Amino acid sequence: MKNLAIWLGTLLSLVAPAAAVGQGTDASAREAAALELLPRPTIINPTEVTVEAARARVRARPRDADAWHQLGESLDVAGDLDEAVAAYERATRLPPRVLGRAFLYRDLADALERAGELDRAVAAARVSVRSWPLSRDGLHCMGHEVRLLTRLLVKTHDLAGAAAFYAPLYEADPQHEECQRLHEALSGTE
Repeated sequence: MKNLAIWLGTLLSLVAPAAAVGQGTDASAREAAALELLPRPTIINPTEVTVEAARARVRARPRDADAWHQLGESLDVAGDLDEAVAAYERATRLPPRVLGRAFLYRDLADALERAGELDRAVAAARVSVRSWPLSRDGLHCMGHEVRLLTRLLVKTHDLAGAAAFYAPLYEADPQHEECQRLHEALSGTE
């Protein structure tokens, strides 16, 4: 029941994003402190599938979201970010078979962030978190999806939104040292 309450609190913070807080040094210092704790990771599981093999799979199964996602990963690893974003976007418009919708949108958000399209990245990251399967463990305060959305909200100067989104996740594990440091940076508490 506690996990359900945390998940619902997190979901509610996504439905009504908060406005950006204070301008000036305090907000800038808090943003810098939070971003220091939220580095963008490298690709978690870089694919070993070639672009040519991924394209062949898409040709064989053009309505397969997983095939389009694989093509996006292959293009991403090959350094073709624009084409990777297009493939990830196509994957999100198809019904997934193996990969969950949350993962499709997570990888799209990550690619959009690297492409500098932060507003679109925030939108994709929100869908990823909203689509996260409600499981026994749920979202964790230092999970990849949580850090991605929090980082994007901070980068778009929505510190209040980042703090509101993160608070219920932190409250689920307040003893976790990294979660505590990030919560303090976002909320301005020590």
